[in-house]
Amino acid sequence: MVSSSKIIETHRVSKDMYVDLGLFALGLDSTNVDKRLVRALRLNYERIGGTMMMRASLLQPDHTEK
Repeated sequence: MVSSSKIIETHRVSKDMYVDLGLFALGLDSTNVDKRLVRALRLNYERIGGTMMMRASLLQPDHTEK
């Protein structure tokens, strides 16, 4: 049986979220990053049409927020 955290789904995300997730995947944040990398991520976002494959558990709302 596959756990729900392993299910991969395709979701539409905003350009900013795509860039942030891309930087996170590289172990970077937006404070001291080369602007060419951000530009490349934005161009890739436009090329793929704003969709991203990710684990379903990443998009679950945080129930600790009130």
